[in-house]
Amino acid sequence: MKKIAIVAAMLACQGAVLAAEDVKDNFYGEVSLGQLQYKDPGFDFSPAFVRVLAGKNFNNHFAVEGLLGASLSNNKKTISSVELTTELPYLLGVYGKVFTNPNEDLEIFARLGSGNFKRTFSTSKISLSETGSNFSYGVGAKYAINKAISATADYMTYYQTKNSVGLSGFSIGVGYNF
Repeated sequence: MKKIAIVAAMLACQGAVLAAEDVKDNFYGEVSLGQLQYKDPGFDFSPAFVRVLAGKNFNNHFAVEGLLGASLSNNKKTISSVELTTELPYLLGVYGKVFTNPNEDLEIFARLGSGNFKRTFSTSKISLSETGSNFSYGVGAKYAINKAISATADYMTYYQTKNSVGLSGFSIGVGYNF
């Protein structure tokens, strides 16, 4: 929670700077497909996932984004003759994004914020669910195909703990400027 407050304070302090610049392509959205890597001590899997992102540029170097994603597959593993299924039903995030444009069509960016996800473990007899939230970050690039449509690629760490539980992944997608 402390990290969320720090990010919110950083965003609030940007007000005067943000008001002084012309804003490029104010609102935008992206749809991406990718591969997640979920790691838990003794249990790893790599589900495919889909992600929808909505953002607002406040100036030519800063935006705020919201993210919603879900895994497209689950993992089944047999432990002591019991089949265990692991799923990642959702992935959420709120980010501040800083970016630069080396040329007119290319954007290179970094995201910093908070990520949240839900994981479900089930057997034929029981099901357990838990959520996790933590500091989240990533880097990527966006290439403008035309004024409205862009191709995107990024690598994100959505969740990481000191005890080696982690969720990260690479995605590619298409964006639209409104």
